[in-house]
Amino acid sequence: MVFKLIFLVIGIYGVCYSFINVQKIDYLDTKEINIIGILLSLVSLALIIVAQRTMANSWRIGIDEKVKTDLVTTGVFKLIRNPIFTGMLLILISLFLMIPTYFTAYLAVLSYIIINIQVRLEEEFLTRVHGKAYIEYKSKAGRFLPKWRK
Repeated sequence: MVFKLIFLVIGIYGVCYSFINVQKIDYLDTKEINIIGILLSLVSLALIIVAQRTMANSWRIGIDEKVKTDLVTTGVFKLIRNPIFTGMLLILISLFLMIPTYFTAYLAVLSYIIINIQVRLEEEFLTRVHGKAYIEYKSKAGRFLPKWRK
């Protein structure tokens, strides 16, 4: 519900952006940074789509105690445990780069906090459901970014 609300606010903000007077962060409002934001948003969308396809029948929104899904550790999940959330966070960062205002920065930070809470709840759930397999998987794949190995 919170994610839907955040994305609703982002959508409304995007539509109203040209009609309301918002304080931009001037030194970030450059064509180059805007282009980086656009490219990052495209990469983010691709990551989300690939991750959702990789999850296939294990895809769900939130925690469903009644349905046991397979633990997905292939594809992008081999490197990142939460690539969909990573994609969402990157989209919010890209929004900030395309529309550098204090409001979009606030949305990105607030979303990061909320996503972290959700991920921790999901990790507790997955540990209960998949036990040792999930604990071992956590040691190999990073939460939002790949783990760097020597």
